[in-house]
Amino acid sequence: MAIANIFDEAVWPKTMEKAKVKLEKAIFREIFQAEYDGMSRIYVEKVLKYCDKYMESEAGKALAQQVRAKRNAGSKIPCMSLDVLTQGYGGHPGIEWGHNQVYDFFEVLQACAETCPMVEKQLIWTILTSGFARRGG
Repeated sequence: MAIANIFDEAVWPKTMEKAKVKLEKAIFREIFQAEYDGMSRIYVEKVLKYCDKYMESEAGKALAQQVRAKRNAGSKIPCMSLDVLTQGYGGHPGIEWGHNQVYDFFEVLQACAETCPMVEKQLIWTILTSGFARRGG
């Protein structure tokens, strides 16, 4: 779906639904486009960061060597998957992909959503689901 369609069908109607200040659609679209472009650049940088990190690992080097060999032989190259990234390749470990990496990847969303480290969320959840919260202290 094109960004213009996303704006026209999802963003603009929701914006005007509860808007206290009526904005000109063209101005708001320009602001939305600028923010969308900025966030997209950040995600491209994050993807490249983790791709580079993987390719620098022993698993990434083994995968690159296998891809070169398969290309030179004219045969099918190995598939890339989340398992290859996180569990490794050719007997070599992949990159770490835990809550810290997920948090890093989505960190940009802090500008438009409330976020906190997973440890805080787990602590809050533990308190809320324990008998402590139900007993009143």
